Amino acid sequence: MILNIEKSTLEPFGEPELVRLIEVKGEAGLLPKALTDAQLLQLADQFREIQAGRKGPMLRVRDTVALPLVLTLVAESGIDLEAMCSDASAIKDAMSVFSVVVDREIVNRLLQCTDDVADSGVSEMFQELFGSRYPKAQAATLNRFNRRQAQKNRPARSARGSAMLRSHR
Repeated sequence: MILNIEKSTLEPFGEPELVRLIEVKGEAGLLPKALTDAQLLQLADQFREIQAGRKGPMLRVRDTVALPLVLTLVAESGIDLEAMCSDASAIKDAMSVFSVVVDREIVNRLLQCTDDVADSGVSEMFQELFGSRYPKAQAATLNRFNRRQAQKNRPARSARGSAMLRSHR
């Protein structure tokens, strides 16, 4: 029997919860392994609603964290968000790929598997996907999205990030 969960029983995962996560755990708290089961399921549901093109009360901006969460992680990887945000297909690509990472974490938890690749290669994966199309952000731009401190840009390619990207194609 497949696990069934009533969505109405899940705790909310909206803007206030996202801000709290960043304040307490930093951007590392946004990675799938750091999220609670309920947050992870809510996030997966939000991705599905967005990808299906549904609108309405389920997708009120304050209650949806999928897009801001992905954009925060993309910014953390060193990509210039101002340049990227003018390209809707790039945002869609980032959300689709991160949705797969979220789904993979859910399956890993259900099957009680360990998978170190899911979280550790997210930054490298975004660099590989977008690094050649969009310039690296300057420290001042990164600082807007990183409340603690701007981090140096990471290498555009790594073996771990490349392996993760290939596994999602």
